[in-house]
Amino acid sequence: MPADFLKCVKNGGKVVTKQLKGGRSIKICYDKKGKSHVSEVKTKKKAKINSKTKENTKKDEKLLENSKVIMRDLIKLKEHFDNNHRTEV
Repeated sequence: MPADFLKCVKNGGKVVTKQLKGGRSIKICYDKKGKSHVSEVKTKKKAKINSKTKENTKKDEKLLENSKVIMRDLIKLKEHFDNNHRTEV
């Protein structure tokens, strides 16, 4: 960071962020006299989807599907139990 920008921030200047084209941004500090001091241009990093994330997503989908199958089986079992084991009062 430029020294004059850091000095401005340290002395209580107002910092604003300006968005630039191409996913870039720059911070500007305005000191108490109204003079501006700029920081370095920053670029947003794109989130990387690694193979572990893809594997975890596949595992989550598989668990969800297994849960649905188990739920269907439990509903069938409950219906079977209700139909065949009714007690008359």
